[in-house]
Amino acid sequence: MELSEELASNAEAFSQQLRKMAVVIDAEISAAIRKGVLDVYKSITKRSPVLTGVYRASNSIANHDPSPEEGVVKKVMKKGEVLPSPQIPNWTWKVGDGDIWLFNNVPYAERIENGWSKVKAPQGVYRLALQEITLALAQAIQKSKILTSTGGAEG
Repeated sequence: MELSEELASNAEAFSQQLRKMAVVIDAEISAAIRKGVLDVYKSITKRSPVLTGVYRASNSIANHDPSPEEGVVKKVMKKGEVLPSPQIPNWTWKVGDGDIWLFNNVPYAERIENGWSKVKAPQGVYRLALQEITLALAQAIQKSKILTSTGGAEG
């Protein structure tokens, strides 16, 4: 085999390996982002004030700009009836799918976010959940920098 043919063959094999690595990396990044978003969703659900359960049940996740009516739970409540907590949605996302929306479209959601629920959510719901995940992400990045700059264990 001539040198040029050998180089071409090695370059093609190397290129294939890079493509395979890119697929794995994209999948790992997508999984990490999904986990982070679902962690925020769980925190939002946990922090959501409950009177009838409609607000809590109307928390949603989407891969697109939600319409004003999307995600709103519409249920006629009987006196004393409480909606169950929502289950974690069957939600997928991968690198390149665009923005991720965490939202609640009930008419009073903005008031709750601005402290309307003085006892159960005086500082809002979404704001605190996002602060929590932002802090956790910053700590993870800092930990990563420390490990890589000191030659410590790989994570």
